[in-house]
Amino acid sequence: MVVTDPAAKPQDRRPRLRRRALATLALSLAGGIVLAFAAQMTQLRWDATDGHIHTLSPSTRAVLAELNEPIMIRAYVTRNLPQPYGRLRRFIADELRAYHEAGHGKVAFEMVDPDADANTAAALAALRVPRIQVQAIENDKAQIRQGYLAVVVEYLDKKAVIPVVQGEQGFEYLLTSKIKALTGKGKIKLGVVSGFGASPLSALHGFSQLVGDDYDLVDVPLDKPDATIPADVQVLLVDGFEQPPSDRARYLLDQFRLSGRGLLILTGNAKPDLAAGFTVRALRMTRLSVPQAEAFYAVHRGRPFYGSLCRFMTSGPCIPMVLAREDAVGQLRRVIGATDPAEAAPGTVRRLYAESKERNAVHGSDSPENARREIAFFFPEGELSGLWS
Repeated sequence: MVVTDPAAKPQDRRPRLRRRALATLALSLAGGIVLAFAAQMTQLRWDATDGHIHTLSPSTRAVLAELNEPIMIRAYVTRNLPQPYGRLRRFIADELRAYHEAGHGKVAFEMVDPDADANTAAALAALRVPRIQVQAIENDKAQIRQGYLAVVVEYLDKKAVIPVVQGEQGFEYLLTSKIKALTGKGKIKLGVVSGFGASPLSALHGFSQLVGDDYDLVDVPLDKPDATIPADVQVLLVDGFEQPPSDRARYLLDQFRLSGRGLLILTGNAKPDLAAGFTVRALRMTRLSVPQAEAFYAVHRGRPFYGSLCRFMTSGPCIPMVLAREDAVGQLRRVIGATDPAEAAPGTVRRLYAESKERNAVHGSDSPENARREIAFFFPEGELSGLWS
């Protein structure tokens, strides 16, 4: 039994609660300081951003793991640029720190303010790095500020330059591509089939320049009796057989396709249309994850074929391309043919190579609006800068 005194005043608990809250806050701050100190001492790093934008992809990590010689990455970013460029500078610093940590002693980086040294500005001019102009609001007036947003990668006696960092999106892809171009590490081996009238690698000058940063190009002659496809080739390009290939060549191509590697065939029948003004602006090989395929085909969500379509699109590599010409959407759809291969015109890609309405060999944008959306899905804006003439 508890006996209380009705005359007693209730005890004020607020001071005790305040002291407890302050003690908890002090412990939290102390824990944060310890973690920060440990991170500095051990180079521990965590990424709490949405989408883990500072977590490097496995392909980038694989490229850095293969480095035999050290590389230096210098970011030339003017200080005190207005937003959003200030945030972009912090983003670049975080990304380069991630490269440094994943490089295991082979990757060094430096953040440089080029406006602090006239010699630095002159060196950037020699590398054809332009000054950018941005608008800033100062004292309620619009002002034009100039500065730099460039990255230079140095490897042995070679340099590769990103003249202007357009934004966060696509930055890792651009930087890793520059590293691969300099070092030759991490490149996918792409074979160009020759023989039976197919265009050899030596005839594909523009294509070689376009994809040379990402792919190691090799000639794969299939018109010899003892022809083979090298085991390390991950994707094959056939630029238009003009004569029927031999049984051995057909067998090799079929086995290559069944192995899950990428095979792109530009047929002789389709070649006249493809040559009529199309220009390849961008190309890469990738393999879609299930979430990526579901996002790309979100317009079909809820339809009976949605699940099987996404499973098919994630079953092997695909090769997204950006093609340019007048009326590109309409012209390409005429080349690839109707969605149902049974209804596609003779000589079209789907009539020749599609298996069914779902497994119909090729996807083509059905409108300029969808083309812009689909291009942005595979090729962020920063990756296409400088490609458009």
